[in-house]
Amino acid sequence: MKGFTVRSPEDWELDDRTSGCLRNAPLDCSSNRSASSTDKFHS
Repeated sequence: MKGFTVRSPEDWELDDRTSGCLRNAPLDCSSNRSASSTDKFHS
């Protein structure tokens, strides 16, 4: 998925995906609600 990296590529090659992924950039969680946010929810 765009924006994420596999945490353990060796485990993923073995079909063990329990270690999950890492976000490449931190969330934009500013408290300023009037600013446009770069973060979105996908469904």
